[in-house]
Amino acid sequence: IQVTHPARAILYREGVPLTGATVTFHRKDGKIFRSVAEGITEGDGSVDVSTYKAFDGAPVGEYTVTVNFDERFGPVGNKRDLVPEKYRKADTSPLTAAVKANTKN
Repeated sequence: IQVTHPARAILYREGVPLTGATVTFHRKDGKIFRSVAEGITEGDGSVDVSTYKAFDGAPVGEYTVTVNFDERFGPVGNKRDLVPEKYRKADTSPLTAAVKANTKN
């Protein structure tokens, strides 16, 4: 088990908080991306990611970030279309995050 550090993100789409989206931090392992931490955005668009337990953050490192509306946590209806396809897959997402020790991430 790796030490985790609090990591928070805030998502907006056209100036409006993106609520109920799954945000996943992926680390590239060779040619394969693997999910390391994830969380669900709150009403204000914020998300505190979790790795081993609720809101514990993520290990130090550089991550590719994906955003999806999936049905693991409840019905999403037409929200899926709010996130363009390129942001839904680790191999095409331009979104990144860096988690560092002893700092606000």
